[in-house]
Amino acid sequence: MVWRKKADLRGPRGAAGQNGRDGGRGFDGKDGARGPQGLPGPDAIPAAEAVAAYVANDSPVRTQLDNRYGASPIGYDIVILAGQSNMSGRGTPFSAITDPPRPRIMQYGNTGTAKNTISPASEPLLMHDYPSGIGPGLQFARWYASRRLDRNRKVLLVPVAHGGTPLSSTAALGWRRGVTGNLYDNMLTQVRGALAAGGETSTVVAALWLQGETDGDNKITGQQYQADLDELIVGLRGDLNLPTLPFIIGTMVPEYLGTGTRSQINAVHRDTPNRIPGTDVAVSAKDANLGDGNHFNAAGQRYNGRAMWEAYERVTAGLLPYSEAPSPIQVLGLANAASAYSLRKVADAGYLGKAVNVRRSSDSATMDIGFSGGALDTAALLNFAGTGDAFVVTWYDQSGNGREVTQTTAAAQPKIVSAGALVTNGGKPAVSFDGVDDCLVNSVPVLFAAGAATVAQVLSAPTGTAQARVWSESVSTASGEQYGLLQPDGTTTATRAYAYPLMTNAFAAGTAGLSPTRSFFDGTAHQASAIDTGTSMSSWVDGVSDVSAFTYTRTTSSKNRFTIGGVTRSGSLAPLGMKFSEFVSFARVLSSADRQSVDASQKAFYGTP
Repeated sequence: MVWRKKADLRGPRGAAGQNGRDGGRGFDGKDGARGPQGLPGPDAIPAAEAVAAYVANDSPVRTQLDNRYGASPIGYDIVILAGQSNMSGRGTPFSAITDPPRPRIMQYGNTGTAKNTISPASEPLLMHDYPSGIGPGLQFARWYASRRLDRNRKVLLVPVAHGGTPLSSTAALGWRRGVTGNLYDNMLTQVRGALAAGGETSTVVAALWLQGETDGDNKITGQQYQADLDELIVGLRGDLNLPTLPFIIGTMVPEYLGTGTRSQINAVHRDTPNRIPGTDVAVSAKDANLGDGNHFNAAGQRYNGRAMWEAYERVTAGLLPYSEAPSPIQVLGLANAASAYSLRKVADAGYLGKAVNVRRSSDSATMDIGFSGGALDTAALLNFAGTGDAFVVTWYDQSGNGREVTQTTAAAQPKIVSAGALVTNGGKPAVSFDGVDDCLVNSVPVLFAAGAATVAQVLSAPTGTAQARVWSESVSTASGEQYGLLQPDGTTTATRAYAYPLMTNAFAAGTAGLSPTRSFFDGTAHQASAIDTGTSMSSWVDGVSDVSAFTYTRTTSSKNRFTIGGVTRSGSLAPLGMKFSEFVSFARVLSSADRQSVDASQKAFYGTP
């Protein structure tokens, strides 16, 4: 039915009342008066479509409502979709039925015949590359349109993602801010183009980011990725003059975080709301991948789009960001280890990474080697090495802190396979340092700075070497600023005097009272642990007390290098020849019970005395 005109809103008038009876003829003989008018009929009840027409955008009633209650101007709410292939769209299967377009969701194309124009958004979106499936962007837009979009506005997606692209790179197909002509530059160009095409009332309301796999595959450290991501977020807000632009980060496929340094990058993603206001994390779907090592399936992407919408709602409502606190990784049953390098899995299920990255001698190809049944996957390692040698490029930190040790110089990489045979220590896998130039290093020493430390390690070394160290924290350009526990002093005896906990251009304490009693550097595998309280050092070899509460005076020093296989000082290495299997550290004093549990685990696995 059609809505009546305003004059016709009432129902038909009731019938007129009947004439009154003829009055009795009076003295003048006139008829009786007519009865009263009937009551009007009820108002007509309009159909639903009539109501819609009555309050349509161009109706007088709609105008009156807008004038009274306010309405947003006609225009676009712009959403940036940036990152690599999971944002671009690889999720399958999908269809126009399961993932339909919506009339109020548009896109400002980055490719094809609709490039740099506004057109209806449909899957796959017009990204910087050519997606073969769906991403989370259109699903986010559906939620936004249904819950947030004002009646006379539309969503305008700016799809700029490109598969296989890194953040921490100066490549043209990279996202690092400040590189002319790269993907970040393209993003700015497309956003500004969308703003111009959408008109002066259009505004950017959100940026969505889903990326990190390539940087993880490239072994980019969490520290470097964090610096680049923070610069991108802050820089984008500055470049668009939108200092509070909501920035939503999706996490990577959880089942594939064990590749390279992806787990470090994932940790950076999740920590971003703690560093930068106006950001939040959309924790991605579990068990919703394509089985290809990289991508979400379509169901996973629909979940991710909603998770991003919920994160956006939290940001714009001023609510606390996503706060699911993952349980800290436990190393040998203890939480909050400072570092953990081992050729067995010493971390609990929270660690999703590998053991080592190795290079084979035949063609210098590299490969991550993980675990099998809690031990090093030696079958995969030997299959990769073939009949040649294999060397450790990176020894991954199982503590979850991302403190990997690495060596980029091939000649200085320690050996783990020799002529097709596994290097062993007491019958278990080991890494062989040649005592000439082999070492693994990082630039994030933490033990000395913490003021207290506990370490436990398994190794074999034939003799101590003058000025060499099993491991060390040092000032790489200074000669004496070194820190280490369980170190040889250069003597050739098996019961050598350990180097003191600290040297700063001179011994911080004399040798008086330092009287080790246990054989350690005798060419066989031993387990050893030590505790530094900040004023005294104690050590144990094979679980038996070796040095008890040796006191020393701590001095100030800012270390910048951690080394396994020697000490880096005065710009060069003082190396130690040894076979090394495990090193676990804690930036605190462990209780006697906890230290003993660590010692017992190492002794049991490696079969030390």
